[in-house]
Amino acid sequence: MMSQSELVDRFFNEGTSGVASNMEIATAVGGGVVLKGYGHAVYAYRPGDMRFKTVCFTGWKGASSSTNQHIALIEPEAEHCFDGRPSMTDVRHDPDLGVLEGISSNDKDYSGYHDRAVEGRGGV
Repeated sequence: MMSQSELVDRFFNEGTSGVASNMEIATAVGGGVVLKGYGHAVYAYRPGDMRFKTVCFTGWKGASSSTNQHIALIEPEAEHCFDGRPSMTDVRHDPDLGVLEGISSNDKDYSGYHDRAVEGRGGV
C-alpha cells in the first residue's frame, strides 16, 4: 500500500486509482475522479474531461485528526476549495463547478474532535 502523500501526488498527476490508509482514488459513474476518505467522504474532485481543475472540499475539516491531515495534503494543490461535505452521490453525474460550490455542509458540528469515550458508545 502506498503512503497518503504518494496517493495525493498520484491523484494530482491524473491517476485514476490507488489506495492508502483510509483514502482512495475512485472514478464516479459520470467519469469524474475523486479522492475520498473513509469510503464515503469526497475530499477532492476533478472532472473526467478536465474542463476545470481540482476542487478540494474543506468542509470535512474537524471530522477527525486524520481527516484534517488528509485535507492538509490536498488543499495546497487544489485550484478551488469549497466548504461542502460531498459524498459519492453528490458527484456521481459529473457536476459542473457551480454545482460543486453549492454543495453544503451537513448539520454536524465538526468544530471539535469527537469524544469516543462517551457512555454507550464503547466508552466509560
